[in-house]
This record gives sequence, structure tokens and C-alpha cells, in this order.
Amino acid sequence: MKKQLLLISFACLAMVCLPACEDLFDVEETFTFEHEFSVNSDQTSFESADVIDLSASADIIGEYGSKIKEVRVEQLEIWLKSFNGSDTQHLENALIAVSEAGGSGSGYSIIAEMENLHLQSLLDSPVVLQTERSGQEALEELAKSPPHRFRLHLNASADEGPVDFTAVVKVTATMVANPLN
Repeated sequence: MKKQLLLISFACLAMVCLPACEDLFDVEETFTFEHEFSVNSDQTSFESADVIDLSASADIIGEYGSKIKEVRVEQLEIWLKSFNGSDTQHLENALIAVSEAGGSGSGYSIIAEMENLHLQSLLDSPVVLQTERSGQEALEELAKSPPHRFRLHLNASADEGPVDFTAVVKVTATMVANPLN
């Protein structure tokens, strides 16, 4: 009788503890990905959008795939890799946004907005951007969920044309996965 009671108690304890122990096997790793936007326009306003396949550009995402439980965006940066313009040229306003990879890319979520960015000072000088919660959450969900593809947008207007530069957007994120799932 004592053995049965002990066995039942152990079984109940195991049922309560096992789900909590699952998190013990979680893998948490920080990763980065960068994307370059080449902008060359005679106009002062421009829109650029490219599909990002995160499983191809971030090894850790490709490795864990559907076992990913969470992706958290830690930091968003922008800088210019090249710039051909006047010393006074600046972006009056700009935004970085994300949308689903398929379709036209309309209905995007804004990750960050910027105003009065002096272009010359961004050359090889990364600036950390303040993120907007809804856009950050949209990026995190698209990065977490298979097929880990999304469309990244850079839209802006400059005070003068033409605009000719290559902007780099860098995202630093943390991935949590459970290899046992």
C-alpha cells in the first residue's frame, strides 16, 4: 500500500514538474542580421523594399527553424556605407518598416521613424534607433515563424535631390528555441 501511494505521489509530482522542466533545455542566442538598401533617385522621395530570408542570412535561425519559441529585437541601427550628395543634404523624414514577404508589401508595420538625419554624418557612423512597439512585435513574429521571411522597407524624403547612398540596417536580436520540440 505504501509503495502504491509513493508511486502515485511520484507520478503526480512528475506530471506537475515536467512541463516546467522543459524550459531547462531552452537555447538562447544573440544574433545579428544586416540589410543594405541602395538608393539612387533623381527625386527627393523614395521607397525601397526587399524580401529578407532570415533562415538563409542567420545560421542560428536556419538551424533551429520550427523549434524557435521566441525572437526578441534588442537593437536597431542604421548607417550609410556610401554617400554621394551635398554636405548639407539630410533626410527630412524616414521610416523602417516590416511586412509579410508575399504580396505587395502594403499594410506594413513601422519599426522606427526618423527626422532630420544629416546624411554625411551617417557615413560609417551607426545610429541606434528607438523602435516602435507594434513594428518591433511584427518583426519578432515574422522572424520567429517559419518560413522566417519578411519584407523590410526603407521609405524617406530628402531636402534635396538627387539622393544617392547605400544605407545599412542592422538588427540585433535574441532567439530562444527548444531543440527537444
